[in-house]
Amino acid sequence: MSNVARTTAIAPVPLRTVRLVAVLAILSWFGMIVHDRISLPELSVLAPDVVLPTLVSVALFAAWWARPGRLSFGLLFGWTVLHFAVGGLLSVLPWPFLPFVPDQTFPHYVAHAVYAASQVPLLVVLFRNRPGQAT
Repeated sequence: MSNVARTTAIAPVPLRTVRLVAVLAILSWFGMIVHDRISLPELSVLAPDVVLPTLVSVALFAAWWARPGRLSFGLLFGWTVLHFAVGGLLSVLPWPFLPFVPDQTFPHYVAHAVYAASQVPLLVVLFRNRPGQAT
């Protein structure tokens, strides 16, 4: 068997999809920022709690764009699921396993609703454009 037969070509992501995912990744990030402004107003935009997730998001988007495939897709999709499930849904309630007790106020619920909702468009577009899907 030749190397050509074992090598799978990586199809480039259409520019329109790249632009859409970039805009939706920014929307996803914006949801985190809105949550932080409402729930943690004392937290600086330059705090590690903001900067590190931002850098991870940028790196995963760049990896997905530069090397589209199952791994880069899975990492970006998984990161967005993590934001949706943990940041948007689980951390709004006072679970005993959390290292903090979240406020149980209407503004806090709104902050988490915005956070979770801002992840959904990116999840949908990524899922519809996952590797191996016919376009």
